[in-house]
Amino acid sequence: MSLSDRLTELREAKKVSLQVVADAVGVSKTHVYELEKGSANNPSLSLLVGLSDFFEISIDDLVGNIVYQPAKLDVIRAFVSSDSIAVSHQSLGQYRRSILKLC
Repeated sequence: MSLSDRLTELREAKKVSLQVVADAVGVSKTHVYELEKGSANNPSLSLLVGLSDFFEISIDDLVGNIVYQPAKLDVIRAFVSSDSIAVSHQSLGQYRRSILKLC
C-alpha cells in the first residue's frame, strides 16, 4: 500500500478532515491533499514523524512497510507447506496475495 493510500485510509478511519491533519503536523491543507493524491513526493522525515505521531502508528506502518512477527511467520510457513497448495519458486508469485493477506 502506498503512502497516499495509507494516509487516506488513516484519515478516514479517524474521521478527521484534511485541515485537522494539516494543523496537527504543521503543514498546509493543500500539502496533505497532495500527499493523499500522490502528487507530493519525498515528504520530510519530520513530516513523517508528525503524521505517525498524529495517527499513533509507527513510521513503518505509515509508509506501508510490513514488519513480520514470528507468530505471523509461523502462519505463513504453515500455509506454504500445507498440502492444499504446491508452491515452487516459479508459482510463488501467484500465491503472493494470499500469503500477504495472512500478515
